[in-house]
Amino acid sequence: MNPGKTIPEWESKLWSYVSAGDGQHCPLYQTCDARTSGTWCPDDNKHLLRRLVNDDNFQVEKFNNVITPNCGVNGVIGQMLVKLSDRFLAKHSAGHPPVPTELALLADEPNNIEIRPISLKRYGGALWRLEDGWIIYLNSNDSIPRQRFTLFHEVFHILAHRATPNPVFKRMGVDQGSFNELVADGFAMLVLASEKWVKEAWQESQDVDKIAEMLIAPKALIWFRLKYLQLV
Repeated sequence: MNPGKTIPEWESKLWSYVSAGDGQHCPLYQTCDARTSGTWCPDDNKHLLRRLVNDDNFQVEKFNNVITPNCGVNGVIGQMLVKLSDRFLAKHSAGHPPVPTELALLADEPNNIEIRPISLKRYGGALWRLEDGWIIYLNSNDSIPRQRFTLFHEVFHILAHRATPNPVFKRMGVDQGSFNELVADGFAMLVLASEKWVKEAWQESQDVDKIAEMLIAPKALIWFRLKYLQLV
């Protein structure tokens, strides 16, 4: 945490949740009333959700079994992510879509953040911590909407690391940290496709492709956001 800076109680709770355990499962998994009552659980379906948001050849038929997760809409972590994304978007002075990529540079003021598109074979992006800032690597082979999604996914990692003295994302193998990665995906979705912007765009054109083009966001992400908001 930055010296002398206080953060709201809700944000402290968010960072305590995402830093709990190994990051593989939701820290509320065992005590979640919604999950134990049979509600569709993002944690139980995180691999499906990650496949969805990373699908650049999106076909809705492949994800017919994805439903609106109740905990994501009404749950504790979901509500905190909305607050975090709203506060971050408030830095966007124009206040209208699409969100500029330059907004990512304000994630850790006054430290420097550099964005470097490079050719990567396996990953969409990576984050490197420096003494005086960060480097965000984006896969230059990806589409611009995909790079923007990766960018704000990595921004969430920056926000998380600067707010806690302990490592928040611990990766030890393919699945390790997968729930926290899903939380970072959720933040990126909320930044690129805020509720206000998506609802306004939906009123203008009930066309997923056009909305994705307007927000410069992956089509799969826009489809899930519309489903999340119960518009489709």
